Amino acid sequence: MINDIPALGRFFWNTDIDWQFKTVPQKHAAYFHSNKQVIWPSGKGLGGSSLLNAMLYVRGNHKDYDDWEAPGAKGWSYEDVLPYFLKLEDNKDPDYLENGYHASGGPITAEKPRYEGEIKNPIREAAQQMGYKVLDSNAEYQTGFYDHQGSIRNGQRCSTAKAYLVPAENRTNLDIVGGAYTKKVLFDGKRAVGVQFDYQNDECEVRARREVIMSAGTTNTAQLLMLSGIGPKKHLEKFDIPVIADLPVGDNFQDHCGFPMSFVLDAKPLKDKLNDTDNIMEYINNRTGIVTTFISSSLREKVDS
Repeated sequence: MINDIPALGRFFWNTDIDWQFKTVPQKHAAYFHSNKQVIWPSGKGLGGSSLLNAMLYVRGNHKDYDDWEAPGAKGWSYEDVLPYFLKLEDNKDPDYLENGYHASGGPITAEKPRYEGEIKNPIREAAQQMGYKVLDSNAEYQTGFYDHQGSIRNGQRCSTAKAYLVPAENRTNLDIVGGAYTKKVLFDGKRAVGVQFDYQNDECEVRARREVIMSAGTTNTAQLLMLSGIGPKKHLEKFDIPVIADLPVGDNFQDHCGFPMSFVLDAKPLKDKLNDTDNIMEYINNRTGIVTTFISSSLREKVDS
């Protein structure tokens, strides 16, 4: 798959493997976007958004998890979730494995891009001279500059489908149905008993003997819950959806934001590097070089929440 090439990830936005979501027109943002709407790329296919995301291997700030647990989300503190981060990880960089916050042998491969941008070391040296730390943002501290890792395996994108589905695809108790469009979860009273979906112009149902696990991404999960009758009562009744549970689904819905800052550098433009035949052949032959990364510099600044 061409989208397995890390440097080409954003080329698949607004394609058939992207849901092509957009926000509502914004009042105080998106001034240079059409109709003041921000695009919201979201992967459409096996692997979800890991098909076209930036592959940054970032867990988030410890305090965010502790703040979830504080009001009552038991089991969501950072101390509780860290073992699961370790369980899923197959870290390929020895210097990261030494600090106690990483592990090997899991399904998701994490490694640094196999490319050192010419501006990377000067930025690192300047940061250190000014007293900033160069650190592992997935370890104890998040404030400083960090040499990021990505969900990358042997210079290629390590999607969740590649990590979890491919090793299990021949199991007799697993059916993978590509091209199916889930419409809603079926209920018997308040108990989930199955799923309704469209497949090849037919409406199908699958019934569960034990439980229904729904994982449809940030946007589609909230949508499916509401289509199934779980959500704000006033909103569901507006669309004549029978209410199973009146819950604040979709409240505080948000995605991570970015504040890009542009600089003019005395270096060959990234676009020219990606079109350079030597760089392309280096990737084909060795899985190394600029094509294995997704931004021109592999050093970024991160600030605590």
